[in-house]
Amino acid sequence: MPLPTQSEYNSTTQRMRDMSIKVNILDSSLKQVGTLTGNTIGAPSFSEDCTSDIRRTCNVTIIPTDSSFDISQGNKIWIDKYIQIYIGIKNRQSGEFDYTNMGIYLIENPQRVYSATDNTLSFQGIDMMAKLTGLRNGNLEGMSYLIPAGSNVRMAIIAAIGLAGFTKYVVDECKVSVPNDIKIDVGGTVYDILKSLRDILPNYQMYFDEDGVFHYNMIPNGTNAQVMVDDNVWNKCLISYQKTTDFDSLKNSIEVYGKTQDIKNYGGVATLSGTKYTITCSGVTTLRNNLKVGFTSPVTNVTGTKTLQVNSLTAYPIKYESGTIPDFSASTYYVCKLVYGTDVWSLQSTGGSSTKLAAISSDTYIVQDSGITSYTANMTYTFITPTTGCDSVYSPKFQINNLKAYTLQNIVKLQNNTVYTIKFLQNSTDEAQKYYMFMGEVTPYGKIQETNPDSPFYVGGTSGVINKVLTGGDYDNIYTSDLASQRAKWELYTRCRLLDSVTLTCIPIYWLDVNWLVSITLPNETTVSQYLIKSISISEGDTPTQQITMTKYYPYYPVWT
Repeated sequence: MPLPTQSEYNSTTQRMRDMSIKVNILDSSLKQVGTLTGNTIGAPSFSEDCTSDIRRTCNVTIIPTDSSFDISQGNKIWIDKYIQIYIGIKNRQSGEFDYTNMGIYLIENPQRVYSATDNTLSFQGIDMMAKLTGLRNGNLEGMSYLIPAGSNVRMAIIAAIGLAGFTKYVVDECKVSVPNDIKIDVGGTVYDILKSLRDILPNYQMYFDEDGVFHYNMIPNGTNAQVMVDDNVWNKCLISYQKTTDFDSLKNSIEVYGKTQDIKNYGGVATLSGTKYTITCSGVTTLRNNLKVGFTSPVTNVTGTKTLQVNSLTAYPIKYESGTIPDFSASTYYVCKLVYGTDVWSLQSTGGSSTKLAAISSDTYIVQDSGITSYTANMTYTFITPTTGCDSVYSPKFQINNLKAYTLQNIVKLQNNTVYTIKFLQNSTDEAQKYYMFMGEVTPYGKIQETNPDSPFYVGGTSGVINKVLTGGDYDNIYTSDLASQRAKWELYTRCRLLDSVTLTCIPIYWLDVNWLVSITLPNETTVSQYLIKSISISEGDTPTQQITMTKYYPYYPVWT
């Protein structure tokens, strides 16, 4: 939800409200094709929950005025229509209504009731995520889908939503690449792909906003965030509040175990010379991409950039995928994976002329050129795409003759009948890009405790340590200790910090949004506290109320990273 205008803010804090409701009808391209203004009964109900797959829902009841409201093809209420709802409050200074966009919804479960005393049409609204989950489209074609390990998460997400026809998105970069092959079996949905990508790191979210735009980003945690609502608003709108704490769910100490790795090349206790660790593995005669080796550290942490040498082969730096240097503990079994650079085609420019016309085969553009017999590092090539078909090719590859196809780096899709110049980057031969990716203990492990003394669930407080060990199931997808530590932090956040919560009942503040940081002085308290909004619901009728569930704000990233 965008920031409210000053006029929206002013009208919300008025003592008296004159309300107006606009319900626009949209076609499949989200263009307005009609309106239901003037036919609604009372105010629609709304709910928004940042933990739900389908974040926004609503319920609308209207009085049909003519046959165009019949539930049939071509009419106002049908499966191919969307609705966009605006709630307006009349500003007593300007005399104009300030409208807030409450979202775009698919029409779900319409019901017509007609009797001597009742003539109503009611339906639910569900947000655009339903077009990905299989509830309303999103089922994949009769084949399995594979996202290879090492793929760029952002590019894979954009390609996935493209399968469902979505072209409006705000997709941030993920801090890591796809760790393992992701396979979606026959019968899966686009959402299954997206969920697998989202869950690579636990603190990312995906959702559709009020304008039907898809988003993928880190879940806001309140750090350095602007306070969106304060007592100036609450004092005008707050009716009551309640606090509840689920002691059964409370855990203030979390341990996460990933799946133990099967390492065939274990070098025993490493020898250390300066910052270089050396091991002997009889099964390793040459180095290759993704080679995994294990060793035991002889001492606790050595400062400086560490390197690893297997047998007498080339030594390479040991680091996390992010580039940071790990710390070691004595007598601990660690695993590293040799990572080469990836060979790719990189876009250099668009436009110009070319006689080399590409053909499309699956996700690959193929050019026939008798003058090319091999790829060479940094070679450039200019070609033209076919006049049709490019719109359906996401995350494309490029190939000349029968040579190997390589990914077109950071290109979601090419345009029809367009000239492109690309460069071949042979990163796999670049020694500077090779390194041993530190994967942590042979059994990935992470532990975190609530050490904030301001928290009511502080491990040093009266509650003591309430531990939870998490292993198996989804946790078997954790393949590094770094990911295990991040998951432990997130589990503590959800099983401990999020339990310090409050639910407000208010006169509706329509422009509120989830994950906003707010401040409030609760009626029986004297200090101002900060909270993060997690869910919002607004009741239906002529005198609606709003319930807002919020969790106490505690620093997340500054303490734990």
